[in-house]
Amino acid sequence: AEKAKCLVVKGLRASMDACKAEVAKRQVDLDKDKADRALRSFNVEVEVAAKHHASFIGKGGAVIQKMRDDLSVQFDFPKLDKSGNPTGNPNMIKITGYEDKVLAAQKYLLEKVAALDALTTKELNIDPRIHARIIGGRGAGIKKLQDSFSVRINFPRDKDSSVVTIVGDAENVEDAAEEITALAEEFMVDVVEREATKPAKPQQTAIEAARVANQ
Repeated sequence: AEKAKCLVVKGLRASMDACKAEVAKRQVDLDKDKADRALRSFNVEVEVAAKHHASFIGKGGAVIQKMRDDLSVQFDFPKLDKSGNPTGNPNMIKITGYEDKVLAAQKYLLEKVAALDALTTKELNIDPRIHARIIGGRGAGIKKLQDSFSVRINFPRDKDSSVVTIVGDAENVEDAAEEITALAEEFMVDVVEREATKPAKPQQTAIEAARVANQ
């Protein structure tokens, strides 16, 4: 059997009743807190494709923090090892909190996932030399495009990659793709003209002269 735990209080007899009452009150508070912690430990795991996780986390964790505040639950995403690889199921998101809050958050999460799955993704090959022009100063260009067509436009982090991704409703994606393609063609004309009128570097001139001499 579990051994009983006793608290021995020593002091003036006149203070004993008040002390016992305070200890009893504290015990009630501790029991309530323990019961509340048990209620708040309810959790479910939701399988969400890893490709969607960034959408829920947001820049600097802003999106997930707002979800935590609004839904009053804790979201835990897959942990990564030192190499940046998931240590467990890379698609699993754990939601922890009061049961009713967790189930409401689960429903919300699944609805968001369904909406993301319904979106269309289109890739465009855009010359990396004009990415900065399309993006615009402080991202003004890309923000205008995204707002105008209600899509998300992702440019590659690799400066040598030409793949630009557009995500959104099918019709909006096609409209945005047409606009970006038109802008790209316009900017490329300027790039080609500038490069055509750019004076050749000395070493390039010498190489060309050598080629002519050897013909």
